[in-house]
Amino acid sequence: MEKKKRLSEKHKKFIEEYLISWNATTAYRATYPRASYDSARVLGSNLLANVNIQAEISARLKQRAMGADEVMARLAEQARASHAPFIRVDDDGFVYFDFSDEEAKNHLHLIKKIKSKRQRLVHGKGEEAETWEGEWVEVELHDPQKALELIGKHHSLFIDRDEKGNPIQPIVNVYIPGNNRT
Repeated sequence: MEKKKRLSEKHKKFIEEYLISWNATTAYRATYPRASYDSARVLGSNLLANVNIQAEISARLKQRAMGADEVMARLAEQARASHAPFIRVDDDGFVYFDFSDEEAKNHLHLIKKIKSKRQRLVHGKGEEAETWEGEWVEVELHDPQKALELIGKHHSLFIDRDEKGNPIQPIVNVYIPGNNRT
């Protein structure tokens, strides 16, 4: 087995750029800005064929990948999600969203979408005019029902079973032209 060689700084830069663009030519030109397009195309491809560079790219992708346990943990968080970390009630009983609180910041990944609308009204004229401003915020969390469904499927909770608890297997007849058997 060939001993893994240490990567040069240029090779590390090439890898960084490649993992951003997923294009060897672009990564090569970002690493070696004076290279022509044609040279970068050939030399970038050559670098991707380098065993040590392939191993480093593979290792970095493995670090970034989400394992099954993390997927299940995130789905569980989505299934249990609540608006509570984001909601504050002031002394007058007005409800508002506060995303600056530390607890809210720890739950931002549960938000699917935020919409806000500001409105300014002026009642009256001249010095008697009163200004009123309002802001409406709508916060949509990821669908907890969908998260529960995916978790349930993972745990095989939704399989039709007979009276004995055995899974029911569908019967499929396949018609093959020219064959009298089905």
